[in-house]
Parts: sequence; C-alpha cells; structure tokens
Amino acid sequence: MQNILSSMLSSWSSSSSSSIEDDGLEDIPTAELRKDVEGVLEWNPARLRRWKTAPPLPVQPRHWRYTKHLDSKLLLRSVVPMDSLVNDLSKLAQENLDAMLGPCGLYPSRALGYHMKATAIDLEPEGIADGYERSSAEICGRIVTKVLIPKTRDWGLSVQWGRRVELHKASAGIDDGGHLFFLGNPDSGLELYRRAHLELMDPGLRTDLERVLAYAPKIGTWVFLSLTRKSKKLLLGMDQLAARGSFDYELCRTAYPNSTSSLKSVTVPPDATSTPWTLPSFPGRNNSDSGHTRTLRATTIAASKATKGRAEKVVIPSARRRPETTAYAPVPLTSESLVQLAWAKAVENDATMIVFNCGNHERLAVRHRGTQTLYISELYDTTKCAEPGYAKLHVGLYLAQVFDAIARAKAASAPTEPRRSSRKRPHNDNVAASSLPNKRSKRDPEKSVECPMMELASQCDMMLLHLQYDNYHSPSPASFLRTTPCLVHKTHRKPGYSPQIKRSYRLHECFEVILTGQLGRGGTGTVYGAKGRLTTKDGETRIQEDLIVKMAFEKHPQRRMRHEYDVYQQLAEHGVTGVPQVYGLFEDLEGGALALVMNHCGQDLWELRPDKDTSQTPVTPAQRDRFTEILQNVHRAGVRHHDIRAANLMINAAGEACIADFDRARLNSTEAKKEWEMDILREFMEGIHHNFLIPSPSMPGDEQEIRDETPVSAHAGSGSGGRGEGDSEVDSEVDSDESGEDAGEDSD
Repeated sequence: MQNILSSMLSSWSSSSSSSIEDDGLEDIPTAELRKDVEGVLEWNPARLRRWKTAPPLPVQPRHWRYTKHLDSKLLLRSVVPMDSLVNDLSKLAQENLDAMLGPCGLYPSRALGYHMKATAIDLEPEGIADGYERSSAEICGRIVTKVLIPKTRDWGLSVQWGRRVELHKASAGIDDGGHLFFLGNPDSGLELYRRAHLELMDPGLRTDLERVLAYAPKIGTWVFLSLTRKSKKLLLGMDQLAARGSFDYELCRTAYPNSTSSLKSVTVPPDATSTPWTLPSFPGRNNSDSGHTRTLRATTIAASKATKGRAEKVVIPSARRRPETTAYAPVPLTSESLVQLAWAKAVENDATMIVFNCGNHERLAVRHRGTQTLYISELYDTTKCAEPGYAKLHVGLYLAQVFDAIARAKAASAPTEPRRSSRKRPHNDNVAASSLPNKRSKRDPEKSVECPMMELASQCDMMLLHLQYDNYHSPSPASFLRTTPCLVHKTHRKPGYSPQIKRSYRLHECFEVILTGQLGRGGTGTVYGAKGRLTTKDGETRIQEDLIVKMAFEKHPQRRMRHEYDVYQQLAEHGVTGVPQVYGLFEDLEGGALALVMNHCGQDLWELRPDKDTSQTPVTPAQRDRFTEILQNVHRAGVRHHDIRAANLMINAAGEACIADFDRARLNSTEAKKEWEMDILREFMEGIHHNFLIPSPSMPGDEQEIRDETPVSAHAGSGSGGRGEGDSEVDSEVDSDESGEDAGEDSD
C-alpha cells in the first residue's frame, strides 16, 4: 500500500501545472523546515487533571438501541489485537514527510504554535472533543493539507475535523459524533475554505475527493469518553474481548420464527484492496458462517425450543413483565456495549477506522468489513507518546483514512460487468418474482391488496417492530405491548383494559410494523414511515403501506405523546375527520421507548411549496374550505390545536386535507382562543404567515385548558411505569401554557 500511496501522491503533484502562490515570503531552507516539522510531529497534548466535580460516568446513549437492528451482514463478530497499527501509521506519516517540505514561507511551529498550547478543557466527552478539535485536529489537519496540496506555501486547513452537536442534550458520558470531512456543495463539488487551495490542488485529487463526497462524506469515527477511571477501564477491557473467540453482539431478545435471510438486505461495501497496515492472520478468522451462527444463536435458540414439537410457529416476547419505566433509563456502559456502539457508528459512516479517546488514553481500531472483525491497537497514554509523537501518529491516521476513503470510493464507482447466467429470465428484470403468476398457488400471500389489515391488528396486543432502511435490517424485532386501544376500529376491549404479557404468541396474535425510513424529528420524538404486516390464522399475509410511527424516548416527550393520544381519543369520540387515524400506543418491553402508530396523512404544505425560496404555499379553494371545516370540528370537540402552521397542514396523494400533530393541543379551551386560532388559519390560507414568537394571549378561563394528568398518563403511572407514585412534577411541555416560540419548533 505504501508504494501505491506514494505513486498516488506523485501523480497528483506531477500532473498539476498551477503556479505557486506568492505571498511575499522567502522560502525556508529545506533542512531547517524538516527539523521544524519533525519537532511539531513530536508534539503531545497536555495531561488533563480531574476536578473536584467528577464528570458523568459513561452510560448507553439513547441511540444505542439502534445498534441491535443492523443487518446481519454488518454485525461485529470478533475483536482481534493488532499491535503493529501504531507503527504502521507512523511509517505512513514518515514516508510522506517530504511532501510537507515543499515551498513554504512560514515555520510550522509558528503557524501551529497557538494550537499546541495547553488550554482549559471540560472533562465531559463533549469538552474533550472540543479540546481535540481546537488542538490536535487543527495541527494534524493543517499538516495533512500540506501533504495533499504540496504547492501551497501556507499551513491552512482544508482537511476538516468536526462532530454533530445536539443542543439541550444531557451528557451520557460518551460522544460518538466525530469524523473527518471535506467541505462540499449540494452537487458533491469540493468547496474548500481557502480558495487558493482549490486552485493549487491537483485535478486528479480533486476528482477523487469529490467522489468521496458523493460516496461517504464522513471519514472515520471518533468516540470520546469522559475523563474517569471507569472510562479507562472500558478501554482496557477491550483486551479481554480480543482474548475471546467471538464477539457476543447484543440483539433484541424477541424470539422470532420467521427467517429474514430470504428478505432483501443491504449490500456490504467493499474494503480497500491495499492498506497502510497489515492485518494479522488467525486460523478460522475468515470463516464467516461460524461467526454468523454464533452471533444469532442467542436469539434463535429460544424460538427453536418453543417451536419444538409444535405445529404452529410462535413468537416469544423479549420480556415477561413490563419495564419499570417506559422512558429512557441510563444503563452503564461495558466494554462490549462500547465496542458495539462504536462499530455501529462506523457502519453508519461507512468508516474503516475508529478512535477511542478518554482524555489521557486512547486506542485505535480498524474495521474490516469482509470478515466483520475489529482490529484494535494497544492502549497508549496520549501525553507520553514517543517515536511516534501524538501529532505524527494522528497525521498518519488522517492520511490513512483519506487514502482509504479515496480507494473505496473509486472502487465503488468503477463500472462492473453484469453477471451472466444461463438461467432464462423474464424480459423485464425489474419484475419481482412474487408478482409473476404461479400456477401452483391460487393467490400470492404477500400481495398488497385492500384488506382490513389494521382492523385485525386492532385486536392484537403484541406488536413486533422491525427496522428495514439504510443499514438496518433487524435480525430480530423489538417487542412492543399495546397500552391503549385502537381509535379507528371497534375492539372488544373495555375501558381501562390492561393486557397481560403471554409467555408466547402465535403469529396471528401479533402484528408487525416495519420502519422504512426516518421522516423527521421534533419536540415529541422521531417520526418514521412504516408499513404493517399481519399473518392470519389461515396463513395469509396482509399488508398496509401507509403508516406513520412516532417514537419517544425521554420522560417529558412520552408524556406529551400520551397527551396527544388523549386528544385524538376526544376527537374520535366526537366523530372528527380530517385528522390522523390512530391505531394505538405501544411500549417497548425492553424499556426506553413509546410508539404511537397512525396513518400517513401525506405531505405538509411547507414541503409542497413549488418555489422553495419563498414561503408561499399552494392551497386550492376546496382545500382551504376543508381546512377551515376540520378546524371548526376540532373546536366543537373542545380542542384547540395550538400549533397551526404549514408543517402541520397536510395534503395526501388524493388531494385531501388533514390537520396533524396535536401533541401541543389544549382541551376545554376558551371560545376566544379558538376564534383567535381560526383567524391564524384564515390568514395563513391568504398567504400571511403567523409569527410564532408572539405567545397566545391571556384569556379568562385559561386555567381550565390544562389537565394536570391526562387519562393515559395516569394509567401509565399506575400500570406501566410512565408516571410513578408520588411523581408530582409538572411537565413543562404538556402541563404548562407553552409560548408560541415553543409551538413554532420545526422538525428536521
């Protein structure tokens, strides 16, 4: 790989005919420049000291649950030690040292001196990540920029490091949002911060980087832990994982008899054919079948025992009792869950390398896609690195990741020969096999026809939740238990019905919901597109495509979601149409999630704008009248929406109007406020957008609008842990009079 990288760099530099920029400074002699660069490469970050106030201990973040739903071909199977990784990266940096010694008018120690100084750093993972961004990332990014663009005479930054920052998020003691990237425009074109760098860059390199932007723009994965003894123990514990024969990847505990191997799954991206490191070889490491069998054995053994001797297939739920709370409850991280989280994040980024950092200690890792193996370096002290120094090590790390991303993007974009087969195919290869006529069967069980699928599902208490989008293809579904009845179809359940968890369920006693993609995130939770699937007693499979699932994880959003269900229930009791059809609330038996299942109402008016540069929304006279009629009926039912805006006014494929998102609605509202809300809708229909920075006016009788406890949350508190005994805390998101500023929050 080293020879390939050297030829890659030489071809870039030799083919460029751009003139060298002239900044008026004399070039530094090569010997002096080399000595100064080598001094910078030996730089180590300052040691971090613990404060009296300890940072939070690492716990599983909310998104850890998604790691259970990766496609089976993307799961981690084994962890292997790789003691040569640090030296391999150091060697790569050394081999490219000459590229840094081109024309230069400023000593790197002077240009980078500010970033080499010790500064105060918050010991939470977000603070450590910010400190890394201000120092190490600046130093290494600028040096690597000089390697990639040797004709530049400055130490400017074009190789960027950053992370996604979520506002108002409590620290979980871990942050996994860091990665390298290059700036680009929406058309996957390269847009460097310094325009001169783009002009001096070799055209071949520019083409390669634009290919990376289009293929996988996030390069690498950085995982930061808070500066605690626990964090260091987690990194040390990886050595024990490497000593085991295989990695026990945690999946959902539901025993599910239907095999997903025959369903469409993801395509595993290829590894680079050449790398700057040499992977250690161990007997049996390439035996993918054995690793896959061990990984999924825990989730299938229960099903095999349960179905043994039975004619019917059964589903064993993930738990026999309800969780203590439906809200997210912090679970301490272990070395296993840390590695699983980092691996899943690398899969999301399509990253090859992972950096584990807990302030003063660090460990590197290489993700090998073909064998589903994680190769880990030794644990080292970042403040005591020598031969190589920390800066030199991370320069090699940056270069390795950039070269790896270029090689994989180039391989992915290369044309491939179509596979030839002697088997005869139908004229249209895009026709699915299930859609072709079959003389042996009278009907296709998977055919999506109009049928009362959700009417049958309304009688089921157990919902099996699958993820099937992007890299997700659940090997085993999550078990959700119904907590409220369906508001669309009649049910035999009586008010206050609380379903019991059975030891096992036959397939026709469950219904499945498959999440097909994330649509947005808002104050209540995350919204997904979905479809429903149900197997009847006679084995027929029925499908419903147009579903929406709202997922809430935290306590207050879950209480808001229960409040939203109460509002829909009141609207249903008054026969209001033109609002979402709600099929029930469901709680995750493994804890931490609440799901609201409803129909898909179409696209909102904001997305339907023909001109995205303006705020004008298209509404026909018939739709305008229908929106007005719906809101009038909502008001007659004793409900005030409290969030009338373009994002909540929907039009479906048939052109029918619908008003959605009642999570902020008020019950028993005053007539004056209802009329005020109607005025907002009328102005909006005329093209005048309401200013949500103006809060609702105070009216006599406002205190009657707010329920201290909604019926569903009261039931959850006594039965399913939503709001426990003695919990008198007032929910500011549901139980208090919110300002219009809160109500104007957009989903992203």
